[in-house]
Amino acid sequence: MAHILKDIQHLVRYAHWAYTNDDGAEFRSMASDLGGDVQYRKLEIVTPFFKDALKELTPNTHVHLGVRNGETLVLAFRGTDFPFTVENLFNPKRWWGFWGNVWTDVAFHMTQIQWLPKKANPPVLVHEGFLAAFDNLEKNDRLRSTILHLFSGLPPAKIEVCGHSLGAALATLCALWQATRQSPGLDRHGQ
Repeated sequence: MAHILKDIQHLVRYAHWAYTNDDGAEFRSMASDLGGDVQYRKLEIVTPFFKDALKELTPNTHVHLGVRNGETLVLAFRGTDFPFTVENLFNPKRWWGFWGNVWTDVAFHMTQIQWLPKKANPPVLVHEGFLAAFDNLEKNDRLRSTILHLFSGLPPAKIEVCGHSLGAALATLCALWQATRQSPGLDRHGQ
């Protein structure tokens, strides 16, 4: 068991560090073993909760991306944002983010994944809120194009996804999304 934990301890750290709420610089400084062009190292996931009104306060979660050992793509998804600290008490963007994450968490109806190959039988049903959040990331090919930019147009040799809570749900959907695209070796870890 100890050897398994040793093999994934970096993913546990990435899932924890994914909770940083800046432009990605803090995550990059903590996860110094990850590389890649800075402009492709973080994606915002807009939750469909008042997304057209109050655009500056649009709730979101995010995923940090990076390249480990020159060949492995790492995606670390942040979970539900809890802005219950003194510095965030009067930060409206963090509070809108919190309420958007709450909406994502409680939108619990089961729904079918539209991007799965049609041959899935029986159809795969997932939590509606988690799927809406992930679909926003996948919309307009944002995730795929970001990954290709990180790897100069080539697919990565390996992929590791991680997250905590809401982030683990998004990481699981990401693993399924990658697997349906005949991706290379994929390690899935959630907490």
